[in-house]
Amino acid sequence: MYTIRPDKPVNPVLLEILATVQAITKKLGCDYLLVGATARDMLMTHVFGLDARRATHDVDFAIALESWDQFQALKTALVNR
Repeated sequence: MYTIRPDKPVNPVLLEILATVQAITKKLGCDYLLVGATARDMLMTHVFGLDARRATHDVDFAIALESWDQFQALKTALVNR
């Protein structure tokens, strides 16, 4: 198992985003996966200590949903948050 290096802490804003997505997807009973450059940076920078340069600061997720109703519930919960 990998852990976050104490000398390379994760940005508190990113932690809040991750916690929010975790809480909402758990409540809705769906799985999610952090993807894209943020996922790469979590490993490269915060686990292995390698500096990574980014042109953007967006956070991308893949979320497994069972229906359009579940999509609407997810969308509403995220917007309301």
